[in-house]
Amino acid sequence: MSKTLLVITTYNQSKYTKLCFDSLKNLEDDIDVLVIDDCSTDDTVKICKEYGYEVITKEEGLGLTDSWNRGYYEFKSRWFNNESGFDDNYDYFILANNDILIPKGAITELKNTFAKWPFSLVVPTSTTNGVGHNTEQSIENHYQGMLPYCNDPNYYQEMQDKILNMKIKIEELNI
Repeated sequence: MSKTLLVITTYNQSKYTKLCFDSLKNLEDDIDVLVIDDCSTDDTVKICKEYGYEVITKEEGLGLTDSWNRGYYEFKSRWFNNESGFDDNYDYFILANNDILIPKGAITELKNTFAKWPFSLVVPTSTTNGVGHNTEQSIENHYQGMLPYCNDPNYYQEMQDKILNMKIKIEELNI
């Protein structure tokens, strides 16, 4: 079975971090979660520990890009360094921010994509409100009214199920 390292970056906003972690309860894959925290001042680190996730807290806030780079560094060092004490040799690396929800089956779909196209890069889509500066990234742009517009996190699984049921092939996406 393949192993995945999911790195979640955080900086405050513990409310969203908790929602993100709650969405991970439905995952069926072999995933290790590592949190890179950018020196949060709220209860984010406490929540990470309550959920049992490993968390690396930076001593000073260095920004999101630094957190992404640190996550990638951790992935590489754990994959290449057998002396790290970690269960190494990850097959997949997923980098996410703490304000996402991951529906059941989403990681499996990513792995299937990578198995078909090993050098793939998957980037997120968002709602038009979330990417007002670049509407081509909006989910409405790709599904043109076939999905209900909704900012309520309780509908994320329903939205994912509708996407999967449409059986839209990656080759047909005109992006």
